[in-house]
Amino acid sequence: MKTNSSLPQSRPGDFLPRLGAGVLLLIGVLIASMELAHFIIRSGGVFALMFNGLIGAGFAVCGVFWLRYIAALEQTRRRLYVEKEVLSAAAHLGGYATLAQIALDSPITIGEAQGAIEELCRHGVAHPELTDDGTVVYRFHGLRAGKNLPGG
Repeated sequence: MKTNSSLPQSRPGDFLPRLGAGVLLLIGVLIASMELAHFIIRSGGVFALMFNGLIGAGFAVCGVFWLRYIAALEQTRRRLYVEKEVLSAAAHLGGYATLAQIALDSPITIGEAQGAIEELCRHGVAHPELTDDGTVVYRFHGLRAGKNLPGG
């Protein structure tokens, strides 16, 4: 059984984009709030308020979209990781596996395994089979005990 230490953690390169997006968001909020404060305190020009406010809002919006993009990449990476763990566990089990066996043989949860198996079933990589005792066993096409290559 694998340990949770094999779970994909943040990669060393993940910190810098998050920091950059956060700084961009912070700069935008600071520019917009400083210009608003300047406008209120000194009754600055409306043009300056609009120009600097738009620049600040632009920085802030770019920071938010950058953070959302990073989160979407991490979600995609996690989904691919879970699918590979399910396939790896199924290959280890000879091409037939239950949700409980996959969760036991890999560091993913039953919920993650179920979501990945449903996606694999939609793509035709696996299909459920009902045993005589009522257990749902998933058959993974192309994964056979000891022969994981097609035609092997």
